[in-house]
Amino acid sequence: METNCVISEVMANFLDAKRRADVDLSLVDSRVLVGATSQVRVAQQEQAQLCDQIKDLVWLDSAAIIPQGPGANQEAFAAIAEDEGAAITVRAQEVYEEIARMVDPFLGPGRSFVSNTAQAVHAAMAQVCSKLNVSSYVMPAVHNGLGSIYPTVQDLQAELKRLIRAANGDDLAVLYTAATVFVKVMASEYDQNTIPVVVLGATEEEAQGDFAAKLFGGHSISVTVTDPPEKNDVIIAFKKLKPMFARVSAVIKQKKAE
Repeated sequence: METNCVISEVMANFLDAKRRADVDLSLVDSRVLVGATSQVRVAQQEQAQLCDQIKDLVWLDSAAIIPQGPGANQEAFAAIAEDEGAAITVRAQEVYEEIARMVDPFLGPGRSFVSNTAQAVHAAMAQVCSKLNVSSYVMPAVHNGLGSIYPTVQDLQAELKRLIRAANGDDLAVLYTAATVFVKVMASEYDQNTIPVVVLGATEEEAQGDFAAKLFGGHSISVTVTDPPEKNDVIIAFKKLKPMFARVSAVIKQKKAE
C-alpha cells in the first residue's frame, strides 16, 4: 500500500469516486451512454481500491485508549474523548457478543449445550472469520462442554470467550475491533488524519496483555478511571497517544516540504 498519504485525503478521493460511481445511468442520454458506463466502472474500481487503502490506514494510524474502571466511568471517558478529539468508541467484547448471539438460539432444552450448539459454534466462527478475512484459525474445544447449562446469553458468551481465547488467543478480538473501527470510519466519512479509539469493557488481562500489545500494532495505552473522568484526564491520555501517530506527522511534514 501507499504510505505517503493520510486518511483525510484518501477519504476525499473515495467520496469523489463514490459520487462518480453513483451516477444513475438510466438518466443518461443514449448518445453518451457507452462512455458514461465506462466512467462509472472506472469510478467503481477506484472506489474499491481507495476503500482498501483506508482500511490499511485505519490499522496504521489508529491508537487505542483502554480505560479500566467502573463501566459508567469508561462510558463517560469515551463521551468526552468523542467530543474533544473525534475519538471512535468500540467494545472489546463485540466479537464474543456476535458469536454468542448466533449460537444462543441453538441451545437445547433448559439452555443446555448440545451437539447442535457445537455445530452452531463452528458455523458462527466460520462466518466471523470469513468477515475478517481470516483463513486460518483453531476451532475451540466446544464438545467438552456438552450438557452444560447456560442460564443467560451472557453466561454463554463468557464460556465461548474462554474457549475461543484458549484456542486462538486475542487475535480474533484484535481483528474484529480494528474492523469495527474501519466500519465506523467509513460510515462517518471520517476526515481526520489520526484515529484515537476508546476501547470499552476490556478486562485487566486484555488491557495489559496480548490484546493491547497486538491492537493497531501495539499502539495502545491503558488508563485508570476509578473516579468519574474530567476533560483534563482525556487530554492527558491524548497526549500519551501523540508519539504513536509519528507516521502521520512525518507524512504531513514531507507534504509541506514538497
